Amino acid sequence: MVRSIIGLAVWGAVSVGLIPPAGAAEPASTSAEEQDLVEDLKAQEDPSILKSRAWVEAERFNNRHDSGSLEVILAGRKGWRVSDRQDVAVQLEVPHMNKWAVGSDDHGLGDIRVTVGTARHLGKTWRAAAGLELAMPTAEGDGLGNDIWRLREIAVIAWDVTPWLTVSPQARHSHSIAKEQGAASVHYLELFFPATVLLPNRWSTTARYDAKLDFENDFVTHYGRLSIAKQFDHPKLGFSLSLKVPFNSPTNQTQVNFTVSNTF
Repeated sequence: MVRSIIGLAVWGAVSVGLIPPAGAAEPASTSAEEQDLVEDLKAQEDPSILKSRAWVEAERFNNRHDSGSLEVILAGRKGWRVSDRQDVAVQLEVPHMNKWAVGSDDHGLGDIRVTVGTARHLGKTWRAAAGLELAMPTAEGDGLGNDIWRLREIAVIAWDVTPWLTVSPQARHSHSIAKEQGAASVHYLELFFPATVLLPNRWSTTARYDAKLDFENDFVTHYGRLSIAKQFDHPKLGFSLSLKVPFNSPTNQTQVNFTVSNTF
């Protein structure tokens, strides 16, 4: 099943002309500086690359009936190389939420998230990573958070199939460990199957299939996501834009993300 889903994502990239045809020449070997910039570009989509970076992300959801939300996230990650093959990192995300519907408009601090993780290089083309995220009920107003303490276990395996193609399937298991009075428990599993293609001039594009298995409501939601990213060297800024569309969600909720990041 996993191979079929990854194959579907790659096929989608081929169908829009993002992947070079078979037999195309691979890029020549590059300098250490260029390889570092390529790694910065990959890190925008590949959580197995734990580079120190700071970023601002705007995430907008559009719903039916003139409702939606905008989440602006200020985030930072500090990574350390602990051996030739092992990296560790600590990450902090502070969101500001704005939710609106007919007759209402709420905004304020959302639920702060802290993540610790590690990644191991299994070879020149393989990486594995694992992490643990804690979301805290710090939201300032009703509807801006879940009013729960939530843990999320994260597992990633990444494979550089060629110098220009990386697949990095991920699993994220989330569940509430404590909740405030009246809050609903959450328990779900998210599966991500991205295929990232490096393009000339430090551009990249990623086609991704997502599935969310909601164990509380006994429902599976399927998504498709397409993103494009650009990396600059002076300053070391990265930009990415993505569109995520549900295939079977009853709310028909679409998601648009725009991210500006800096590696250091």
